[in-house]
Amino acid sequence: MKMSPVFAGVALASLCHAQSDESPVLVLSSDDSFNFDILPGMGQIANDGADTVPSLAVAKKIIPGNWTTYIGAWFELANATKAQAMNQELAYDPINVRATWFSLSDYFRRADAYNREDWDDPRINGGPRR
Repeated sequence: MKMSPVFAGVALASLCHAQSDESPVLVLSSDDSFNFDILPGMGQIANDGADTVPSLAVAKKIIPGNWTTYIGAWFELANATKAQAMNQELAYDPINVRATWFSLSDYFRRADAYNREDWDDPRINGGPRR
C-alpha cells in the first residue's frame, strides 16, 4: 500500500529532527558510501519509486562497510516486492501495480550498486559471462 508523499515527507522530516546531532542530512548508515546510495532511493518515495517503511527497514539491516549485507538486503526487498507485483490477488488496481513495479526496479538498482566483485555472479548481466 502506497502512502501519500506528504505523509512520507513528514515522516522523513520527523526522523531528521529526531537525530541527536544537528546535521541537516538524514543519516541512514554510518558508512558514508552506503548512506549516499540509500538517500537517492528514499528520494524516489515521492514519485512511487520506493516505499518508506521497507526502505527504512532495509537501511536498518545494512551493516556499515559490509557490501554483502547491502546487496542482500536490497535484493531481498526487491524479490519480495516482485512477488507482490506478480500476485494476481493484489493486481486489482493498475496504478498500484505500476507503482509496485517501479519500486522494485529501484530496489534492484540499489542492490546492484556494489555488486561488482564477481563478474560471474548471475545477478550481473542476467547470467554467467560467456
